[in-house]
Amino acid sequence: MSGPRPECRQGTHLVPFPSTDIGIVPTGLLNFFQLTVKNSTGAVVSSTLQPFCPDGLNPERDSPSSSPTSPYPTLCSADPFPKSLVWGVGRGWAVDPLASSCLSLPLGAGKYTATETITPAYARLLRISAADASATVKVDVVGYRSNGAPIMKAYQYFWRNGHVIGRVRAGTMGFDSAPGHNHWHFEQFAQYRLLGAAKQLVLRSGKVGFCIAPTEPVALVQPNAVLLPPNIGLTGQCGVPTALSVQEEMPVGWGDTYFQTVSGQSFNITSLPNGTYYIEIVANPFRVLRESNTSNDSSLRKIILGGTPGHQTVTGPAWHGIDPES
Repeated sequence: MSGPRPECRQGTHLVPFPSTDIGIVPTGLLNFFQLTVKNSTGAVVSSTLQPFCPDGLNPERDSPSSSPTSPYPTLCSADPFPKSLVWGVGRGWAVDPLASSCLSLPLGAGKYTATETITPAYARLLRISAADASATVKVDVVGYRSNGAPIMKAYQYFWRNGHVIGRVRAGTMGFDSAPGHNHWHFEQFAQYRLLGAAKQLVLRSGKVGFCIAPTEPVALVQPNAVLLPPNIGLTGQCGVPTALSVQEEMPVGWGDTYFQTVSGQSFNITSLPNGTYYIEIVANPFRVLRESNTSNDSSLRKIILGGTPGHQTVTGPAWHGIDPES
């Protein structure tokens, strides 16, 4: 990096970086911590210096009392031309230190101890005590995850005037690694069903999990609608595989469109006869969420199957004046 040496702002003081061993690289702060992994006999099997991006793409709230949003940007810029940058980890928030390093350790099955230590130069610069500069965890490598994901307990939170006033258990969270997802889903959020002409059940889609996040405005003039959600889209809400917790929410007035190309939500219609059918979407199908009104939890969309085997067609009548076939 050319130009003046970078500085660390502490309160109202500017503190220059003390040596060439630390500095700024596109992935964050150079040589910020050392990751050491030992096997069950105490032998070191890996020891690497790693950079650290304080403004990780997926910051995580570390407790229910954390602020709703992180105060810092969510990227470490690789652009060499910014005049200044602000990096930080908000109080009550956490960042995966390896999120931007793509570190892969070829560890065989067994028990290990992983120790992450902030290097002395940064510990002195940021006034981090020795006790706070190092953390050790036990690691039990048993192979790949079953079905690709662990499970988190899910809770429904109740808010009043911007503050949490209570919570209850509400189903589970699972990590969905399928194409188009790659994030945490609330696993009991909604269900797709295909009904016959008489509204009888014909097929169920396997999809019931969703990352609950606002992607499009739907009705922003209704009472209590939120004009500016903390996040728009999936970034920052749905988490990464290593997330300790995720907070997913759908503000009043917003919705989330799942396009037909997203995996997991389709019906296999190859053996169905031609005719009239209805796609039913049922919210909260297992009643794990508390609702003040459940009368609008189901919606129907009429479709017509036609064509011949191997060349089937699916058409839908216009919806509120919008013709999907035109």
